[in-house]
Amino acid sequence: MKLKTTFIALLTLLTGFVFMSCDKDDDVPADAIPQAVVTSLQNKFPGVTNVKWEIEDGYLVAEFSYGDYETEAWFDRTGKWFMTETDLPYALFPDKVKEAFESSKYASWKIDDTDRVVRADSATIYVIEVELAKEEYELHYTEDGTLVLERPDTDDDHHEYWP
Repeated sequence: MKLKTTFIALLTLLTGFVFMSCDKDDDVPADAIPQAVVTSLQNKFPGVTNVKWEIEDGYLVAEFSYGDYETEAWFDRTGKWFMTETDLPYALFPDKVKEAFESSKYASWKIDDTDRVVRADSATIYVIEVELAKEEYELHYTEDGTLVLERPDTDDDHHEYWP
């Protein structure tokens, strides 16, 4: 009986380590960030403080509050800015985006999250995550209200911005 209890405890402990190592985000101390990246962040977002850094998909990602909104800014190691994702309230979305969403088949679904994604290489995207019962979808709109991507929400952060 004691062997079985020990085995279960060991298995539980090992499972915990496996799940902890599955986190794709790696926190990075601020002093390990190249100065070019810090300078680029400061130039793009003057006065920002309390920055938390992570590595995601090979990019250095700064997480911070900018104004009243949670923001992430993505940079490569040379300081080149790639994109910014801001948790922006639906009420602040462009009217054309709201009109398109409110006339879509998802209009009656619960809005779970909303983001504005500004990328260096393409148009700004407005993301609306909706849910109904156990179904969840991500809806990606351009500023003019064009739905450019509609897919099940897999919680695969940020990859959705590369349709």
